[in-house]
Amino acid sequence: MFYEMLTGLPAFYDRNTQLNYVKIMYASIPMHKRFSRECRSLIFDLLEKDPKDRLSDFKDVKKHPFFAEMNWNDLLKMKIKPPLVPTWEAPEEGNLQEVLEDLQMDDTNIQADDPFRNFSFVRQPQTLEQKQQQGLGDDFYD
Repeated sequence: MFYEMLTGLPAFYDRNTQLNYVKIMYASIPMHKRFSRECRSLIFDLLEKDPKDRLSDFKDVKKHPFFAEMNWNDLLKMKIKPPLVPTWEAPEEGNLQEVLEDLQMDDTNIQADDPFRNFSFVRQPQTLEQKQQQGLGDDFYD
């Protein structure tokens, strides 16, 4: 997540899911030149392939040199201004509050006796003749 927040993509990204898994297991972590030495160190520590050597305890993450200037108490009290505040409004969706209200209204309209509401695919049963044309005989279900 840390890497993705810095770059906009996961460290090991590929549209091909299988290739993505191979990259996670075997590829080197791609590093940008703009990353500071402390940032690179934290990324390497968090993405260490060997779980025994991986930085996984939050206490250790807090002590990492990347966070040397971080005042964790101020962070918990929300006294630190975020460097970037994302905009939640997309023209096609509206503001966050309206989207959440719409989602909540959709949930209230679900009826327990209709588990497939808005389910659009309905498979048409095949006749024996259609099954035979596809090379499926009487033993299809055996």
